[in-house]
Amino acid sequence: MSDFKVLIIEADERRSRELKDILEFIDYASEVVPDRANWNRDMEDPGDYLAVLVGTCRSDKALDKLLTEIHNTDEHLPIFLLSERGKEPTVAIDAGSCILGRWERPPSYSPLTNTLHQAQSYRDILKNKDEAKSLEDKGKIVRDLDTI
Repeated sequence: MSDFKVLIIEADERRSRELKDILEFIDYASEVVPDRANWNRDMEDPGDYLAVLVGTCRSDKALDKLLTEIHNTDEHLPIFLLSERGKEPTVAIDAGSCILGRWERPPSYSPLTNTLHQAQSYRDILKNKDEAKSLEDKGKIVRDLDTI
């Protein structure tokens, strides 16, 4: 089983169950949150999550608000938008955004597996980048101490 969980934000019980079953089959733990307003209520550490799969929202405005909240909670948490063919949300994906892509329903094994590998790569790159920044900062502190 993966060390990370996948957060599914989806109000439709059938759709969320379908995703949860597929994730379980490919050995990923998942957590389903049907209420967008309380999506992070039980989240202790955003770093425990590999990705967030965001399902249907009432409107693009509600989706924008949710995406902003996710970004404000953890700016590096990968997000994938789920939609029916022809009903894609019109949310803009900005450069530097953690929205890594859109995923069409109905779910299938191969695209979901690719999505999760992409999320893992994204998290690994950011972790390595943060570690390099931390080492760079520590090196700067040591150099600053040498000048005292």
